[in-house]
Amino acid sequence: KMLLLWFKIFDIIMELYEKIRPSAITSLVKNLPPAMLKLAEDRETGGLFNNWFGKKSKYSLEFRLTSRIIATYILHQINKDGSLRLTSGTRHNLTSDASKAMDNIRTLVGNKAYAAHISTLQKCMNMILDSTRHFLHTIELLQFLAGTLYSDKPYLRAMMFSVRKP
Repeated sequence: KMLLLWFKIFDIIMELYEKIRPSAITSLVKNLPPAMLKLAEDRETGGLFNNWFGKKSKYSLEFRLTSRIIATYILHQINKDGSLRLTSGTRHNLTSDASKAMDNIRTLVGNKAYAAHISTLQKCMNMILDSTRHFLHTIELLQFLAGTLYSDKPYLRAMMFSVRKP
């Protein structure tokens, strides 16, 4: 159900973008990726030996994957100067966080746990790196992930019928 919450958050941000200055939504957007990446961790507990001794995440693999992809997409829409990419013509000027997040997505392709989702991962990586896409396409990516990874969840179909266009 977290995807529905994210969908609504992005929908509200898009509405704010249409009604007020785009710079006003930038601070809202910058706070989302760190929270999403925290949810995407494979282990719940932190620490030096987290990968071996940490408690396994209570979230499903699909949810963690969705969190990682959406957070990475958003990070790719925030330029080094803090501005948000809101048009296709705006050049990517990636932060180090965006590059690290994309590197983490790339490593999932070789991870056995994510083997069933390789085609989804590759399509999402292409969407993230596509310079014609910008922040206003976030809902489109979320709809794709919901339709692909959660096709068995009828309550997520509400997201699929959104008519807002970037």
